[in-house]
Amino acid sequence: MIKVLIATSDRSAGGIQRALADQASLLSGDASYEISSLSPSSAFFDAVKDSSNSAFRLSDWQRFLFRYVPVFAPLSVKHNSFDIALCHNGFMAQGLKKIAQKVIGICHNDKPSQFTHCDALVCLTQDGIEKAQAEGWDRNALHHIPHYHEIKQSMPPKKPKAPIYVGAAGRMVEKKNLSLFIKIAALVKQTQRDVTFLLGGDGKLMQTIQEQNQSLGSPVTILGWTDFDKFLDRLDIMVIPSLDEPFGYVYPEAMSKGVAILSSQSFGANHCLDKGAAAPLFGFDNPEPYAQDICRLADDLDALHVRQLACFERAKDPVFHKSTAKTAWDELLQKIGG
Repeated sequence: MIKVLIATSDRSAGGIQRALADQASLLSGDASYEISSLSPSSAFFDAVKDSSNSAFRLSDWQRFLFRYVPVFAPLSVKHNSFDIALCHNGFMAQGLKKIAQKVIGICHNDKPSQFTHCDALVCLTQDGIEKAQAEGWDRNALHHIPHYHEIKQSMPPKKPKAPIYVGAAGRMVEKKNLSLFIKIAALVKQTQRDVTFLLGGDGKLMQTIQEQNQSLGSPVTILGWTDFDKFLDRLDIMVIPSLDEPFGYVYPEAMSKGVAILSSQSFGANHCLDKGAAAPLFGFDNPEPYAQDICRLADDLDALHVRQLACFERAKDPVFHKSTAKTAWDELLQKIGG
């Protein structure tokens, strides 16, 4: 049996919390592994604490030690040793080496230089692998294991009806580039007044985005935080204008519901959209190509349906299957810790 510690300093709602939960779900219940976790108080910590796995809480003081004095960081787990630590935040790796034989980094941020103390590095996309190699990582230490998404909808999307709904969602921070969505909506509304634009989410830029929306004639209905599944059920097109998406759960989530995608270029978009085969990729600073595509699809619902079907079929690809991720993780953990 391989003793595995899932370690993170992350405590904010978002993609890493989901990735942590998915990884614990993937490995728990397999007799080959004994799973423990080290994390701050969070949804992930609560989920692990309520399961049969061991959960160690990472205090603020410990978090500080992991970052600045790693030799003293693992004090709360000093009586435990692990075969492998799965390191979800690079600065923790040096401290984790005090309690684990091997440390595997999971690069959620496409910044492989932060994981220099790891014995191996998992990247979420092939682009991430190439970036890590370019920054000096040995190719033999790099492993491509994307996140997984279990598709719930079995029937392909029906042909959309006018007027169409276009949405975007996410934390209102610089990285998500949601101000571009407001500009796209304003352009489309000049000729396609019946198209409805919805924006879900909240964050530190909420007031800025609201003011921008008002200054452009309020082309977007801003919903604040909303149930994401129900939000997707309203949409025909999802716009993802992010400056950076190392993977982006939003892609398979939206595509699996038959929503057509319009996205900026990123490692995650390139991976999830099959290098643009499922949906086109645009820049992240010019609203005009997005607006032109939305206007074209609003006028041609058959073309929109073709895009939706292409995205739906991509979401069914084995690259997103849970079994694909499980096989890849088994191979890596057995190689490193077996």
